[in-house]
Amino acid sequence: MFTSHKQQRGNVLIIAVTVIVLTALLATVLVRLSVNQSASIIAEAIGQRAHYAARSGSQIALYAIINKVGYRARCSDNSLQTIDSDSFTVTGLQGCSYQVSCRSVDLNTKIHFRTVTTASCTVDGETAQRKVLAEVVK
Repeated sequence: MFTSHKQQRGNVLIIAVTVIVLTALLATVLVRLSVNQSASIIAEAIGQRAHYAARSGSQIALYAIINKVGYRARCSDNSLQTIDSDSFTVTGLQGCSYQVSCRSVDLNTKIHFRTVTTASCTVDGETAQRKVLAEVVK
């Protein structure tokens, strides 16, 4: 009924190895989750930069459409025409570029200018792209 001292030592060794293996597996899973979460956060940040680049490009184009006749002339009836594209050099949008397409629709006495701005940002080989639609009536 009684176990010998040698048998008890063997059981403790098996329990210790099992605990070490389970701890190592848990640590591996936690490291992988952390890496995946970091990659997700980085992708989200690059996506936000692309969104802000698209909004900025759209605002630049809408300002030009409102205030510069030459830009209005570039907007074609019923088909999207590229009217502007550029890259940003300001802090926060470095590595981002945008392209604005525009079309005009003449509705009675008002002309509606509809723009589609596509921006993309690349950081360390990761690229995100976003689109912004806007309309101004002149």
